[in-house]
Amino acid sequence: MSRIRPPAHIAPIVEIFGQDDAVEFLLEHGGGYLYFSDNPTARNPVAKRFGRDKAVALGRVYGRRNMRVPLAKEWVMRVLASRGVGTHEIAKRLHVSDVTVRRAIGTRDRLQLDMFENTQD
Repeated sequence: MSRIRPPAHIAPIVEIFGQDDAVEFLLEHGGGYLYFSDNPTARNPVAKRFGRDKAVALGRVYGRRNMRVPLAKEWVMRVLASRGVGTHEIAKRLHVSDVTVRRAIGTRDRLQLDMFENTQD
């Protein structure tokens, strides 16, 4: 599996979690609000799922505040595709169309012919 460069707005999350856990974190919490604390309790959903150290690191980066977690769907699509997850499955997991997934991951429709074929005689 290759490492997909994250966009700047989620780079701190990917640095803290690593690529695989960052995808899971974004799938679970993306689009919703979370309270980031530098001293999370045992009830903190991030501490429960990913460990206290990662929850503390998020609190240090984002400060003590409520914040909407980014979605970063396009990056998540690319990471899932690099893992070998199929277009249909990615579309289902992210609640988008297969066209959106193909556009994000750069997969061409194999039934569409090139308008200007490279013909070398």
